[in-house]
Amino acid sequence: MKRFMLSIVLLGMLGCTLGAGSWNRIETEYTSIIFEGRDEEHAQTVASFADEVFLELASLLDHKPDKKVPVLLAGRPAHSNGFFSPFPASITLYLSSPTDRFLGSRSASWLRSLYTHELTHYLHLTSPIGPAKYLFFLGPEIPAMNTALMPLWWVEGITTYAESEYAKGGRGDSPLFALSWQSPMLEDSLWTLSQGRYNSSYPPSGRIYSTGYLMVDYLTRHYGKESFARVNSTFAWFPFFGLNGALKKETGFSSKELFDLAVEEQRKELPQYPSPGVLFSPDSLGDYYLPEPTGPGLLGFSHTLKRGGALVRYTPDGSVEELKSLPFIDHDSISLTSDGALFSFAWADPYHVSSIPLAPASYSDLMLYHFPSDSFRRITHKEMLFQPLLSEDGTLLIAIRRTGDRHTLVSIEPVTGKTTVLYDNPLGSVFEPALAKDDTVVVVEVVEGNSALIAVDREGRVTTLVPPTRSEIRSPLFADERSLFFVSDDTGFLALYRYDMVTGVITHMLSDPQGVLKARLDGGAILYETYRAEGVALKRADIARLSPVTVTLQEPDAKQQEGQEIIFSSKGFVDYPRLNLVLPFPFVSENSLQPGLWIHSQSLLRRQLLTAQIGWDIANAQVVGNVDYLYRPGPYSLGLNFIFEKERTASVALSFPLLYRPGLYDFKLLSLQSSLTLITSNSNLLYSFSTSLRFQVSGRPNPKDFFGAPFGFTSVGGQIIGLNSVAVSQARIFGSLAGQARLFSSSQMLGMQLDAVTDSSGSLKDALLYEGFKDEGLDGEAKGRLSLYYHIPLGLPDLPIPYGGMTGIGLSLSAQSALYLKGASLLWDEEIVFSARITASVVLGSGLNIKPFVALAYRLGDGAFSLSVGLNGKAVMVTEDTPGL
Repeated sequence: MKRFMLSIVLLGMLGCTLGAGSWNRIETEYTSIIFEGRDEEHAQTVASFADEVFLELASLLDHKPDKKVPVLLAGRPAHSNGFFSPFPASITLYLSSPTDRFLGSRSASWLRSLYTHELTHYLHLTSPIGPAKYLFFLGPEIPAMNTALMPLWWVEGITTYAESEYAKGGRGDSPLFALSWQSPMLEDSLWTLSQGRYNSSYPPSGRIYSTGYLMVDYLTRHYGKESFARVNSTFAWFPFFGLNGALKKETGFSSKELFDLAVEEQRKELPQYPSPGVLFSPDSLGDYYLPEPTGPGLLGFSHTLKRGGALVRYTPDGSVEELKSLPFIDHDSISLTSDGALFSFAWADPYHVSSIPLAPASYSDLMLYHFPSDSFRRITHKEMLFQPLLSEDGTLLIAIRRTGDRHTLVSIEPVTGKTTVLYDNPLGSVFEPALAKDDTVVVVEVVEGNSALIAVDREGRVTTLVPPTRSEIRSPLFADERSLFFVSDDTGFLALYRYDMVTGVITHMLSDPQGVLKARLDGGAILYETYRAEGVALKRADIARLSPVTVTLQEPDAKQQEGQEIIFSSKGFVDYPRLNLVLPFPFVSENSLQPGLWIHSQSLLRRQLLTAQIGWDIANAQVVGNVDYLYRPGPYSLGLNFIFEKERTASVALSFPLLYRPGLYDFKLLSLQSSLTLITSNSNLLYSFSTSLRFQVSGRPNPKDFFGAPFGFTSVGGQIIGLNSVAVSQARIFGSLAGQARLFSSSQMLGMQLDAVTDSSGSLKDALLYEGFKDEGLDGEAKGRLSLYYHIPLGLPDLPIPYGGMTGIGLSLSAQSALYLKGASLLWDEEIVFSARITASVVLGSGLNIKPFVALAYRLGDGAFSLSVGLNGKAVMVTEDTPGL
């Protein structure tokens, strides 16, 4: 036993060193930048500005930590993201810049803006303020307690403000971001401050950022930049009544009053002119993007709560007909022709050797959908391609390709998927290609926050159409053979402009108070996207009623001065668990509470997690405890567990995939799980070895799928047990078959699960018990339990509650019964258990997502019932069985 435990400990220590892989680190005065070796160029870039930004933000937030800030660079994901993570505190930066430019086009550097945003989180949420200031003896992660009741708009407000104030560009300088509150204001349907505490299923999708920016921007402009740190410190001392008290102490106004002042200030800046367009898309909740005229009709992409993403056709009477469900693609990553649709779809590979839990490897590949045959053909594999274009004859495929933190223009061979670079500016990125009839490609080029329109012909010659300007340029689209539509905020709001390819003249075509996002000619009218409170909508404006005006766009911002280049030295990085918290925590041993400690430790890459409960058994005067270690390098996971009480237990569990196949509509996973457990007690040694093979097919959920997407699952496994010898004294075989299917086209689900087990000992009393009941069943050579489920979503409320909001609710009805095999007889235990469970989806504090439930189970045979209350699928309180109702 001791040798076994020692071997497992050594295996775990080996994992600590293997966790480093090819990861390196660069250290500046205030940061430790951790990255894969292939991303060193970007690590050097971050290091060049890391300390400068640190000092600016440390002054803003009145917090200058003594230890270096861990900064993880993730170069494997295809999409853009970044976040602060506690336990241990660190920030993660995805290298991939956003193709939708959600930070605005005037952001000079994606990595600097992202670093500014996430470092603000780090300094804000690790500040030693409130009671946490005096509790650091419990561990370095104790400031996390300050976020438990902190509104999300306060968490994201300071970061959105900082990315706009301390880096060039940012959402505060983005006209697209401003529409998220301007359009609801124009329609008198702005959300409340209480709703701004959390995100819901309704637009805008990022209202916590909008709410937070409005509040913090107003606070800092009227009461000084230092006011945020003072309010934050006051709040931390007494967070139970929200920010009202802290804000009132600083400003004299409550949170709601301050929000009303910020909104009123913004309302005065709203455009006052009428909309020139008439609504073309349905007047309903959802996003309806600019369609393309094709042989089958006017086709486009839309996204609604009911169906998710879909390819649709607009009929002459204004209705929308769904043609094909395309649940998880971006609206700007689909190109339509008369007989097909070319689109990019993203997929993740969490089992890649370089995947880490915070940033799994992912890709964006091209797929072609053929209308007549209703078939798909995958063109590329493990690429990073976005915003594709397909020529009408299907012979020319164009896209932008992620290269580090930039995007280049490429062509793709339709059969082999081979890519060829058409244009690459090492100083910037290109976006939103548009294709002319002569195969000339026009793209938006963004360099250091200035936008331009350039054309690349078939010979690779580059022509500048619209020279660099600080005005944001978006959505180029050929209006006809000699002119090009594009969108710009040259006047402060997103409006439509026209570029004449022959004369070079730029004309302002139309403005809409709710913005113009993209447009095309539609006979004698202009069909354009605009932003409404209910989502992106389509409007139609007659050209004859417009008054085009020739304009000159703004001059470009001056090029930023480059400092002296410094090359930082790099060294290998070893990923090991770091102590986070040590909390007093009673330890349960032999059904009695013992004084103890709970210890949490985790590595920076999150590949290793070590938790322990250590207690003192007063009666027996000995140390008791439970230690868990988890190692997740990507391709597999290894778990170790040690329990030392009266009985000593050591176990090791291994899980790894045998097959992983992600697809457009689902993913398939075949995996193997095995475990070995040794238990010693009174000089006896008991061993248990189990293994199971599992296969699952999981679909992609629609927005209203409260109980998840349709799926299928099957598993088969076995367990052997031996006592004091290698000989097997008991064997058990078990299996499951489960799944759920959509009821017609709704989000209601019908589910079934069949579990079966057989045991060589014939003892199955403790196996497959009924939900909500602890009573043992009958004995037999085999037992099967059938469960039937009916899941009914009850809606997606947007309901504020104390410290958060409710965003979903659903009802599950189920029935269970069991059969036994005894000898040659098949027996029914003459019981049926009916149960009903109501589950809610709730967001609390700074983003804690929980699903509390209440369940009532009724046993038909003897009239017993059980009431249980739980969280995230696990019961935390169950009533005693009561005979009779």
